[in-house]
Amino acid sequence: MGETMSNAEIFRSGAEKSTAQVAQALLRDGVVILDDVLPAAVVDRLSEKLQPHFDTSQSGGDAFMDAATSTVTAFWGIHPEFSEQLLLNQRILELADAVLLPENPMAASTVRPAKASYAARLADPGDGCLQIVSEGTWDPARGPNCHHYRVNVGGALQVWGGGTAQPLHREMGIYAPYVQFDPDWPECILAVNWAGTDFTH
Repeated sequence: MGETMSNAEIFRSGAEKSTAQVAQALLRDGVVILDDVLPAAVVDRLSEKLQPHFDTSQSGGDAFMDAATSTVTAFWGIHPEFSEQLLLNQRILELADAVLLPENPMAASTVRPAKASYAARLADPGDGCLQIVSEGTWDPARGPNCHHYRVNVGGALQVWGGGTAQPLHREMGIYAPYVQFDPDWPECILAVNWAGTDFTH
């Protein structure tokens, strides 16, 4: 499996690093930790609003989520503050814009990218079979790589002791073989996990 990354090696930053620096580390390493994105009082308030839903929910996991020791609940419909604080958080939207490179950025501060100009033509490679060849200035490293992006999941997970570790996995695995695991391939997913409470290893 090779060497594993420890917490000490994961790029970690508060507000002192720019979005460009955070995005560069995320694209390089596949993970970053952002501290103090929300004030502690906001995190506590949102956690308090979630707790009654955990208290009344059945175990919501499966073999992948370890149903015996976790509960899953959707949070977008609980209170508008979840969308206001988490979904519309400008720091996270800036990072999503920098990683996903949409034609229509979501963060108020993101500069809209220049229109890519590209076209397709038919070419004969010499074997008598015409092929479509793309030409133009589009660069997947600069985008735009999509028109816009969407929220895939808005859920909260409560985990307690005694469970099994979730298998190591790629979020984009559900799109194989249509999306390649290739450093030159545009990023298609950005997963954001918010720590609502303190937790141990």
